[in-house]
Amino acid sequence: MDRSALDLVVLSFASFAWGPLSFCFSLSVSLFLSLALSLSLSVSLSHCFNETNLN
Repeated sequence: MDRSALDLVVLSFASFAWGPLSFCFSLSVSLFLSLALSLSLSVSLSHCFNETNLN
C-alpha cells in the first residue's frame, strides 16, 4: 500500500467521522447558548421584578 492510498483512506475516514462530530459539537454549542440565554433572561427578569417590587 503506497503513501497516497493511505492518505486517501485516512482523509476519507476523517471526513466521514467529522460529519457526526461537527453535528454533535454544533448541537451542544447551540444547546449551551440557549441555556445561557434563558438563564440570563430569567436573571434579568427576576431583577426587574425585584426592582418593581421594591418601589
